[in-house]
Amino acid sequence: MPRDTNYSSLCDDPCRDVSRRRHPALLPSLNTNTTVDGHVFHLGSRYSSPKTIGSGAYGQVVSAYDALLQRKVAIKKIKLPSMNAMEAKLLYSRSLHCYTSATTVDQMREIYLVTNLMHLDLHHLIKMNNQRSADKRIITSSHIPHFLYQLLRALKFIHSAKVLHRDLKPSNIFVDLDGHLRIGDFGLARVPEEVANTPMTGYVCTRWYRAPELMLCDGNYTSSMDMWSVGCILGELIFGQPLFPGRHYLDQLRLVVERRCGAFGFLAHEHKTAYPTISDKSLNVLRRILSQCPNYHPKPFIPSESIVPNLDETAFYLLDRLLLMDPQKRLTAEDALHSSLFNNYRKDAGGEPSSEEAFQLDLSPYQLTDIRAMLFHKVQLVHHQLHEKALILNEQATMAANMNAEKMDCY
Repeated sequence: MPRDTNYSSLCDDPCRDVSRRRHPALLPSLNTNTTVDGHVFHLGSRYSSPKTIGSGAYGQVVSAYDALLQRKVAIKKIKLPSMNAMEAKLLYSRSLHCYTSATTVDQMREIYLVTNLMHLDLHHLIKMNNQRSADKRIITSSHIPHFLYQLLRALKFIHSAKVLHRDLKPSNIFVDLDGHLRIGDFGLARVPEEVANTPMTGYVCTRWYRAPELMLCDGNYTSSMDMWSVGCILGELIFGQPLFPGRHYLDQLRLVVERRCGAFGFLAHEHKTAYPTISDKSLNVLRRILSQCPNYHPKPFIPSESIVPNLDETAFYLLDRLLLMDPQKRLTAEDALHSSLFNNYRKDAGGEPSSEEAFQLDLSPYQLTDIRAMLFHKVQLVHHQLHEKALILNEQATMAANMNAEKMDCY
């Protein structure tokens, strides 16, 4: 991580957990309720000092101190009474570190999902960076490859599991105080089989980060659509503003075409291989837009326009290759990771793993009541497994601390 990173001054809750005191390992006391801004949370004695940090389609989110792990975490309360079958499937596939206050499946009214606390997203980080003077900006030439490497490394794993995120944008990329990056909001994520059975519309993915094939074609899309979004995110980090801030569908397509499309060659033959499923209607729209474009060649990304001084020119090469109109020619996450831009980060990352198998979750044979029961048992199992693991880590840390204390006593 770049040494000059200091995000704590940017956050509403800048305090880090620096205490190294050992605390007793505690399971949530499920009868202990805590009200946070009008919402009841079952936090028990393991979690304390809750503070509202957001809300989403599935429920409220608070930050809290985990006495067992001795750090702050994020806890999302997911309400279940109105849950439909699709929501249950999503929760079943995503239940990682979780618990419920219920003792039976019929009593289960909510699930608590515990994750690492991420203090801000790239959208807010970019906004805060733009508000600072040029000599005090916080996104430097060393942060760009650091963030991009983590994003590509995560996408390599996601895509190797045959999962398409389909909504990558700065507000869905989260950063903690140490600059660690995580991809969030998999609400639109799909596996290729689902994509094949349910053709996607152009409204998948937020407009400014939407790949051109999503706007032009009806058919099966690939992980290349995510890579276009990565290019848009990279460009926003470099230039401090969205590359294609379209006001509506046609304006969005026009901005993309003006900057990235070679008009004559594209209309003559490239569109046939780039977009084999393009409809006649979309092709006519594309022709009309191209006929109005003042430039007939892709506009290069100019390093001098960057708000990040001294940025390695390799970043601009990657940007160009990620934003190719032809999805088949776009860099994959794995291809991009081979760039020399990431040499210094690759050594410390411990490899760039791929998923050993494709993600599969076929719950179609099950009714909602069955899925709820499966979800209840999985939540209980995962919670107790992770608790036992945390107990072991806690005990190991305590033993190590005691050994260090004994060594200090010898001096």
